[in-house]
Amino acid sequence: MTPSQPRKLSSQYPDFDDPAFLTAHVEDVLGFYRGRAIDPTGGLFHTYTDDGQVYDPGNRHLVSSCRFVVSFSVSFVRTGNEGDRKFAQHGLDYLRATHQRKDGSFAWELRDGVVSDPR
Repeated sequence: MTPSQPRKLSSQYPDFDDPAFLTAHVEDVLGFYRGRAIDPTGGLFHTYTDDGQVYDPGNRHLVSSCRFVVSFSVSFVRTGNEGDRKFAQHGLDYLRATHQRKDGSFAWELRDGVVSDPR
């Protein structure tokens, strides 16, 4: 196959070049988290089994916390879904209140709201 030839995808794999597929896929992923990710005591749950159950509710990782904020912020900008804005704000509030340290840096990992990895 040369660079000018289109890729042929197997029917068993999704077409990640198809905008309709990507839009539906993003909505599926966001929909999964909308119904279960918000921890009412603060932050967002990060660890799930395949059926959507949270298996480690006290674990918070900086990358995952940021990913939630960015994903739901972009979704709000794209769709105007007020629920997504609130979701992103909930995550951002937790980042600032719990991940962020007094010197302005951010803790890499938290366990039950306490820094477990300060890198």
